[in-house]
Amino acid sequence: MNIWILNHYAVAPRTIGGTRHYDLASQLIKEGHRVRIFASSFNHFERRETVTYKKENFIDEIIDDVIFTWIKTPPYGNPFKRLINISVFSFRLNKIMKDVLKREIPDLIIGSSVHPLTALIGLKNSKKVESLFYFEERDLWPQTFIDFGIISEKNIVSKVLFSIEKKLYRESDRVIFLFEKAHKYAISKGLYNKKPIYLPNGYNAERVSHLKESSELNGVLNTFENKKLCMYVGSFGEANHLTPLIELVEKMKEEKEYHFLFVGGGALKAGLIDSSQKLDLQNITFLDPIPKEQIPFLLSHAHCGLISMKDSPLYNWGFSMNKIYDYLSLGLPIIAYSNLKDLGNLENTQGIINSDSLDFLKEGITNASEIDREAIKNFAYDHYSWNILNEGFLKIVNSDIKSHKENSGVLNYEKNI
Repeated sequence: MNIWILNHYAVAPRTIGGTRHYDLASQLIKEGHRVRIFASSFNHFERRETVTYKKENFIDEIIDDVIFTWIKTPPYGNPFKRLINISVFSFRLNKIMKDVLKREIPDLIIGSSVHPLTALIGLKNSKKVESLFYFEERDLWPQTFIDFGIISEKNIVSKVLFSIEKKLYRESDRVIFLFEKAHKYAISKGLYNKKPIYLPNGYNAERVSHLKESSELNGVLNTFENKKLCMYVGSFGEANHLTPLIELVEKMKEEKEYHFLFVGGGALKAGLIDSSQKLDLQNITFLDPIPKEQIPFLLSHAHCGLISMKDSPLYNWGFSMNKIYDYLSLGLPIIAYSNLKDLGNLENTQGIINSDSLDFLKEGITNASEIDREAIKNFAYDHYSWNILNEGFLKIVNSDIKSHKENSGVLNYEKNI
């Protein structure tokens, strides 16, 4: 089977960012399938170009048997230039796909958000060659913007995005969601209720079992010898809601055996560092983001993992933050600042300490050593390793392709929620 994945922001493990599609592709390849990922080579998280071009606008690179088709796009550092980047990527993606389609035909094309143009281009080209098309909605656009107060529901941008979303729901063969209850949102917007696939973020089990050591990280970790490290690894943005975690750090400043390590980058990082300095917090250290392949080694030295979730109706549909599965894969108890009453399947890990009470979370940190970490690891593997996630996904794909061939493109949908 030949599968194409279209994701503007896909990255390889050697760089910074989530490796969802690389990890999925790796598992599919182990099962004997061929996978090509179309992505921009300008890394969104590092704000730098990762490929050297000559005159061409795209280049193929094989990384651990995964074919990456890197597309050249202009750099950006502000919203206007990012829109230009999106436009250029979309234009070139469409042209490059047409060229590659002259040499090979995919059985399945997966068009992934964040922005919807990538998926629209995938849908259009899938129809031309009669391939299956799955729309992957990694974020609920534009509902995410509305729930976080960035734009209003009546805004013209919202209306356009909603219309694109409905088209993709209506015309895709399947819709992949990362959140446990997101299919209910989509059905309320008109999605046929037997189309959804729940495929959350996960983790690469081989990356965890074969930790990639780093002399630089070893040097950093050695400075915290005999400390219990509470780690946050991820972005520093509005949605990450990190101010409460800084308040938690302040609350624990007299607990000398604990130290907090915040690793990542983002627009609000400088402000959080400034706040920590004004509070004279000696028990917190900020580090630059690190490549995905080094994260398991770093987390293997952690006492617990930290997350914080802003009060938002968006989380009524669930959540699927990469850092959660990175933490669980190493058996880390998770200290979660939120007012959520329903954590879905994560509640079954028995390793989630969730509250909007800083005192409660402080107690959770001090008692985290008593939690069974092997039980957390086992739960993580059974529910969130790509080895297991891929098995369920392939069953659906194989069934759809069989039906597609037997019925001349008319799918016999099966319920998958």
